[in-house]
Amino acid sequence: MESHGPVRRRRYARALGWAVAMFAVTGGVTPVISAATAEPAYAALCSGSMCTGLDPYSAGCASNAAAVRTANISNGNGTGRVELWYSYSCNANWAVTRSYSGSKSLWAGVWGRDYGTMSGQYENLSGYNWIYTNMINGSWVTCAGGDNSGGNGPQVNTACV
Repeated sequence: MESHGPVRRRRYARALGWAVAMFAVTGGVTPVISAATAEPAYAALCSGSMCTGLDPYSAGCASNAAAVRTANISNGNGTGRVELWYSYSCNANWAVTRSYSGSKSLWAGVWGRDYGTMSGQYENLSGYNWIYTNMINGSWVTCAGGDNSGGNGPQVNTACV
């Protein structure tokens, strides 16, 4: 049987050499790299007009987004809030309507002006504490609207950019 002693010594010497080099380059601080603690990369599936009609969560646009405008809902049906969301990575908007008390028959809409034309996305659902719309192009002048009576109430609260 052959001895693997010289091969092991060369591998050990090479590994030791890399360790000494890393120690010298980093000033004695050894970087720790762990794939388990790395932030996951979210790749958006669309941008601008290509996002129109897509779900913001499924398209990866909600991971880099914020509510840029809000409006409170307070009427005989209860209380809630309308939110206009914007995704920085996708350049797209969508609306969220939340119910804090009272009616769970919610309506949400987001619309914008694109060269004089109005277009948007709308949702009307019952039994949920919050709903959201699909996205529209974030390059437009955009408004979000919401109501806690299924869209049939006396007012639709709006939040516009």
